[in-house]
Amino acid sequence: IAITVFATGRWIEAHPAEAKELAAEAWIEFGNHSYSHAYMTRIPRRQAVEEVGRTEAIIAELGRRSVAFRPPAGACNRSVVRLAATHHLPTVEWDVVSGDAGGHVAAEKMVATVLSTARPGSIIIFHINGRAPYTKDALPDIIRGLRAKGLGFATVLDLLHEPDAQPEPAQPSLFGNP
Repeated sequence: IAITVFATGRWIEAHPAEAKELAAEAWIEFGNHSYSHAYMTRIPRRQAVEEVGRTEAIIAELGRRSVAFRPPAGACNRSVVRLAATHHLPTVEWDVVSGDAGGHVAAEKMVATVLSTARPGSIIIFHINGRAPYTKDALPDIIRGLRAKGLGFATVLDLLHEPDAQPEPAQPSLFGNP
């Protein structure tokens, strides 16, 4: 299995041991998720520049580089995409919502949702920040189910480098999805 962890700078600073442990694993790549999880479309440009740049510096301190930028809550517009591009980061969103944010969706529902909506090339969003208490229970069944459907696992960078990749333009959104 290969994964991309979109971490906020604040999360990395608050969990240095965990961040270093993740950074030590070659099968885990890092993405930039801003510094403070601000809605990028609702903050001043100066703050948005700081959010992305500061997190890039923090990730670099782990000896890694971000492969993409995922705007918090999917809050995205052309300005956000251009800002990420100044750091040589494509803007990435997701097409499958696990439902784990907020801890209100039971593991069985997460499994059913992910397995019914995932397709080749899907980006599935999960959370590791403590707001998702049932994710650890759902993941084994999700992994088995995706494999049974003939689907494999790849990082975002792997997906972006697929020769037949057909990236879809991000849809502008003030708030996005969880």
